[in-house]
Amino acid sequence: MTSEFFKGQIAADRLDLAAHYWELVVKDLIDQLNNFGVFGRVTAYTAVVEYQKRGLPHVHLLLWVQDKDNLRLETIDDTISAEIPDKNKDPKLHDLVMSKMIHGPCSALNPSRPCMKNGRCNKSYPNSF
Repeated sequence: MTSEFFKGQIAADRLDLAAHYWELVVKDLIDQLNNFGVFGRVTAYTAVVEYQKRGLPHVHLLLWVQDKDNLRLETIDDTISAEIPDKNKDPKLHDLVMSKMIHGPCSALNPSRPCMKNGRCNKSYPNSF
């Protein structure tokens, strides 16, 4: 994809290419789930794309799988995971995730967070249940 950039351009300058590439990745994921049966034979699926405030997309994917009795939680946990990168192994990535992808703690717990304005969180956290 970066071979299509003009000199000095970054992905943020070519959102058309970034969006197209992301769409191809999602289609490939759905294709692999259908053809390789990672979780078993998929009988149906539905996918919804949502865009975050900054315009970044993410997909919610719901699969209907045949033979649900053979589907083990360990299989899902081994395939799908989300974790904060190790601070010792990759400090740069850890700092990016902590500063850009995780909100809080803020309020009186951490008044120096970027979301804090006039002693209050401008994102209205923490929210009551």
